[in-house]
Amino acid sequence: MTQSLCLNCGRLKIGAFNQCPECGVEPIDCEIALQFTSHSLSADELESIGRVVKRLRDLEPDPEVRFHALMYFVSRKWPKILEFDIDEVEPTLADRIDEVYQRHLSETPGQRTHKRLERPPWSGDRWLRADPDMQADDDCWGEGVQAKLLEGLAVAEDVVGLMIESGEGAVLQRVAHRLRRVFSNVDWELLAGRARDLVHAAEQHERSVARHAGRVKNGWSGRTKRRAQYLRGCGVRLLEMARLCERIVRHKEGTMELIPLEFGRAKEEFRFAYDMYIRLIGVVSRPDTIVQRDSDS
Repeated sequence: MTQSLCLNCGRLKIGAFNQCPECGVEPIDCEIALQFTSHSLSADELESIGRVVKRLRDLEPDPEVRFHALMYFVSRKWPKILEFDIDEVEPTLADRIDEVYQRHLSETPGQRTHKRLERPPWSGDRWLRADPDMQADDDCWGEGVQAKLLEGLAVAEDVVGLMIESGEGAVLQRVAHRLRRVFSNVDWELLAGRARDLVHAAEQHERSVARHAGRVKNGWSGRTKRRAQYLRGCGVRLLEMARLCERIVRHKEGTMELIPLEFGRAKEEFRFAYDMYIRLIGVVSRPDTIVQRDSDS
């Protein structure tokens, strides 16, 4: 069974994600919690870091300062576990962290060698597979992605259809649109109303996509985390398309006056947003095409 360290009180417990039987606290960050287990540290190493956690608990009442001070200590004394950039912390908090480290932890022994060790065996699979306890949730999340894509595509088809109706489709479609206008007037007020409705639909979809992407947790596979980022991008680009479509239609209706340069830029931005949306849809629908970056390893 996997032993892990409670980063709140310093006691050893079973399971990285379980509640600590001593203090009753669950891990704040599951990905960090995984670094302090018997998968990557010996029992002696876990106990050594545990003593630092207990010392911090006795010395510092603020849990945020304790946690960041521990991360700072570990990054300096145990570089095989994790990296921590204190410059990314709010300056006042960073000063307090450094003070705690210099006064109480700088002389505390760390790992026996300053050499970075190889990643533990389980970490090499984390790009493709979630932690065993979380794989079912990871898979369930992935099954829900297809429905989100189909919802977005339905809105996107309506947006593109409205652009065609307004004479901003492909060349042949624009010609056909101009010929139709010879024999009948375009109801721009009606088209503008539909454009506003599509913006509202795209806003709802973007929020729905963001909620689904926000369900991704530390401990899930790296590819799923990246897929969630691309899924958010789909929602953002679709909303951008809908808003640009509304600007173009309202300009033609006469309720929003754009100078030629602004109008031309709006059309170019729409085409760019559309191209990006289609590419993102392709990536999200085929997660096997998502490439792992060095920063994800």
